[in-house]
Amino acid sequence: MGNNERVVYKGEVFAVLNTGRYLCSWNKDKPIRLLHRRIWTETYGPIPEGYDIHHIDGDWRNNSIENLECVPRAEHAKMHMLERLQDENFRVANARNLAKAQEAAKQWHSSEAGREWHSKHGFEVAASLPYLEHECIVCGKRFLSRNPRNPKTCSRKCLDERAKNVCMSACANCGKSFCHPKPRKNHTFQFCGRKCAAFCRGRSRLQPDA
Repeated sequence: MGNNERVVYKGEVFAVLNTGRYLCSWNKDKPIRLLHRRIWTETYGPIPEGYDIHHIDGDWRNNSIENLECVPRAEHAKMHMLERLQDENFRVANARNLAKAQEAAKQWHSSEAGREWHSKHGFEVAASLPYLEHECIVCGKRFLSRNPRNPKTCSRKCLDERAKNVCMSACANCGKSFCHPKPRKNHTFQFCGRKCAAFCRGRSRLQPDA
């Protein structure tokens, strides 16, 4: 059963929306039909883009100007969500709906339409990236690239050349495989990074001399 509440403001009738909250004018020719927004604009002027009018005491029936404040839309949504989360029934229903939405999203992303969208979106994102200048570590040539991962080589030829002089080893501390240049005379690569190297150096200093 709907809410039949009516309020008359300056000779104009306002009724409760079908959602059960907020008073709205029947006059469709008015640019602002919600009562709380009407009262705010009449007092302070136009509402900035991206802002909502919030009822400070949480009572949407209390539309006195002292009970209204203008807040960013995202902040307004967050305030009301925190209020709803106080209700156990809402939390349970929200978790159930979220699980359904996640499963539906998973199915869509793995569908033909989803894969097509990701492919198109990927090309659009790549085309929008700016060109940045890099220096090839093999030939020293300066080159431009949109690759956000900071490319090290300017071409496939230099990439293959670099691969010839690269080895894989296991870190002496954590056991993780890591890539490094081929060992030179009197030089070895034992650790995957400074953290593992510093850890082992500190551990060796704590050991008593034989």
